Amino acid sequence: MTSKAATPEQIVSLCLVWYGRGTGGVPSRQDAVDDLVQFFKAKFVNALRNDPLRWTDADDAHVLEKLFILRCAEAIGRLAAQEATKDGVLSIGSSHVLLARNQVVGGFSRNPGDFCN
Repeated sequence: MTSKAATPEQIVSLCLVWYGRGTGGVPSRQDAVDDLVQFFKAKFVNALRNDPLRWTDADDAHVLEKLFILRCAEAIGRLAAQEATKDGVLSIGSSHVLLARNQVVGGFSRNPGDFCN
């Protein structure tokens, strides 16, 4: 059975699910979600164009990479929720997401601008 290539939208959806797991139920404002969608989409459109099978079940070579990226999305959610809580607000805003994103991407990227890969 052949695996169908994932679309950027499908990958963004997966990342948002894992981001939501990380937030622990702290709601995210729409500006924060919009920011995340743009961020994730920008990272994966070119990657999928270069290697269409990268996020399929048939791509055993990148299974750990896929899990790592999803765990990074979860970490962004966790840190964004912590920042919102620290600020004493009831929901995560784009400034919280940006701060969390910078910490995660900066801490786990080999080169500036990489996304946990």
